[in-house]
Amino acid sequence: MQKYQIKIKAFNNTLLTLYKNFLISFLFRATKKFYIVNLPKIIKKFALLRSPHVNKKAQDHFCFNIFRFFICIYCNFKFLSKIILNKPFGLHFKVKLLNNNI
Repeated sequence: MQKYQIKIKAFNNTLLTLYKNFLISFLFRATKKFYIVNLPKIIKKFALLRSPHVNKKAQDHFCFNIFRFFICIYCNFKFLSKIILNKPFGLHFKVKLLNNNI
């Protein structure tokens, strides 16, 4: 058994909460040890000038939010690959091996 940390982020909050609920129910049924930590959302703001010339006051302001959480799972690699292959479109994963043996 190895401990994996999976960081999951998405632009859509409803998609992320649906996948988080799916993971919780899937891991409870498989009786694996895990814990979930919600991370704060990242807000990115930028301004785009309407005019290609000097007019600085004519701007459009945009922002987008990145919602994220991470989950630590005690499992083997075969079980982890089943989790990663069932991910919906729009989620970004980053998997890290924390320690080899428990």
